[in-house]
Amino acid sequence: MSTPPESDIEPVFPAPKKGAWKFVYAAFAFVAITGLTLSIVYRQMPKNTSAIDKQRKKNAQRVAYTIVFSSVDANKANIVAETVIRDVGKDSLTTDLVLGSSVTDPWCANIGEYRSMIIKALTQSKQTALGKQSLIVSMVTGLVTKSSLPATLYVCGSLNADSLGAIRTRTEATAQAMNLHASLTQPVRVVNLLDDPTRPIHQEYMNIFRSAGIRVVEAADITSQ
Repeated sequence: MSTPPESDIEPVFPAPKKGAWKFVYAAFAFVAITGLTLSIVYRQMPKNTSAIDKQRKKNAQRVAYTIVFSSVDANKANIVAETVIRDVGKDSLTTDLVLGSSVTDPWCANIGEYRSMIIKALTQSKQTALGKQSLIVSMVTGLVTKSSLPATLYVCGSLNADSLGAIRTRTEATAQAMNLHASLTQPVRVVNLLDDPTRPIHQEYMNIFRSAGIRVVEAADITSQ
């Protein structure tokens, strides 16, 4: 599967300013452009449409998106999967289950399949450049902003860099788009399941969402319930 160079798809935004409505609208435009780009990049991925439970999607009252940045060891993969399943909990029958990864089909028919696909993504994902990891989040944000349902994003794996660098602007635009969507329609929250959440880049990444007004939940808050 071939992907276009990042220089061809990286939009340029001015530095965000507080209260700048133009930046917020630019964020939505960015999400739309990125979603189109990703539909081209990943168009050769197999789509197991037979696994999609159409009735579940029709009756869904909320959406769970699990974003997998990278692989982790098998034990951690199981812990992350169990944390996600625990958080979805009794609402699993009315939750649309979506995966953002480069190795699995995006939609899952039931909670059991969701668990197994999360583990597969967390154990089989290849080393991916930071820019492409950021694009997965942008793709999911595009889905979030098109939906009228409450959304939870479970962010897993590791960012493949020591600093955010060039993706900071993209991430800020993504977070702003999420927050505007949440303020106009339904709540959005992000669950921090990153491997080693104390890493400076991971803390910096999550702080972007907090600064944008998105509710960020730590794994400990779920496992202690």
